[in-house]
Amino acid sequence: MRAIANKHKLRMHLDAARGLNAAVALNIDPAIMVKDFDTVNFCLSKGMGCPIGSIIIGSSKDIEHARVLRKMLGGQMRQVGILAACGLISLEDW
Repeated sequence: MRAIANKHKLRMHLDAARGLNAAVALNIDPAIMVKDFDTVNFCLSKGMGCPIGSIIIGSSKDIEHARVLRKMLGGQMRQVGILAACGLISLEDW
C-alpha cells in the first residue's frame, strides 16, 4: 500500500473469521488474499474444527499492542495449552 500524499499511512485490519475457508473455496493463496492489510485475524473455531481460538497476523509491534488490548478487555485465559494444541492441529491438518 502506498503512503498517502501527506506521508501518513492509512492502516487497515481485516477480520477474516472465515478467511481460510474463503481462500480454499476460491482456490487463492491466503497470503495473496490479505496482502494489502496491516493486521489480519483468523478464527480457528469457524470451520477449522477447533473449540476456541483465533490468530492475529501482523508486525511484532501490532501483535504486542493487540495483546495489551486483549488483556485490558478481559480476554486473557490461563492454562490454555490444550486449546492451543487444537489450534495447531487444525492449522497443520486442515
